[in-house]
Amino acid sequence: MRLRIFVFALLGASVPTAAFADARADLLSMAKSMNALKSYHMTMTIARGSTVTTQQVDIVAPDSMRSMGSTMDMIEIGSKSWMRMGGGPWKPGPNMGNLQELRDPLKLSGTLRNVTYTDAGMGSYHGTPAHIYKSSSARGEHSTIYVFA
Repeated sequence: MRLRIFVFALLGASVPTAAFADARADLLSMAKSMNALKSYHMTMTIARGSTVTTQQVDIVAPDSMRSMGSTMDMIEIGSKSWMRMGGGPWKPGPNMGNLQELRDPLKLSGTLRNVTYTDAGMGSYHGTPAHIYKSSSARGEHSTIYVFA
């Protein structure tokens, strides 16, 4: 079993703060709100066993992204990407195309459909108030999603 914790810090987005019955619809609505923004920043903390990594991600519409972490950095602009490992030199990366796919509500809706989501209500993450969602996949992956307004 894997545990992944995603922490989204949304600046300038309208994000619901009350608990909703349909967590999937709520997260899809949040994703659509994020896609409507010109730019945003999010922090993802991912725990696998005793290993915890944090990624800082900056998105600029319509097709630019920078992801910075402790072991890998990546930049994607349009159909081109660059990567560097451990602070080494930048090298051309694979044509990911993930950013455009995530900005497509139909594809995003299909991605969300493959996972079970539940609304865990309001709580906090390291003392910061957050709306909490839980997810699980058929592959045994479990996530906690914290959304900060």
